[in-house]
Amino acid sequence: MDLKNQVDELKRLVEKLKRNDSNVSKEDLMTKYKKPYMELKNEIKKKVDELTDEILIEGLLIVKDERGYKCLEDISQFVEKKKDEGIIRQCSDLIFKKYDVDKVVELAKDVKTGIDKIYSKYLEEVEQ
Repeated sequence: MDLKNQVDELKRLVEKLKRNDSNVSKEDLMTKYKKPYMELKNEIKKKVDELTDEILIEGLLIVKDERGYKCLEDISQFVEKKKDEGIIRQCSDLIFKKYDVDKVVELAKDVKTGIDKIYSKYLEEVEQ
């Protein structure tokens, strides 16, 4: 599935969540409709993970050698730093409280920019 279709599918699911949150009492969502409600939230989380992974790894080709492993380590450290800065909580709040898929995509693309800088240095080293 291409990026646009992934975003559209996620938006559809988030809109369904928003309707549920708006039209059904929290008590009913946590009792009477708990199973389907939690399944929906889990499906959304899965789709967010797939979408962000797709954005972050797009265009990366890394050789399994010393420089490649160093690049992967640098990328991993960069992503961990972003996690420590609270990006996962931010994304969760955007999806489950503000229902804003576009902002999550924007955040993922911001992280991708940092990854691309690391990757560019790797490519320069490989080309030497």
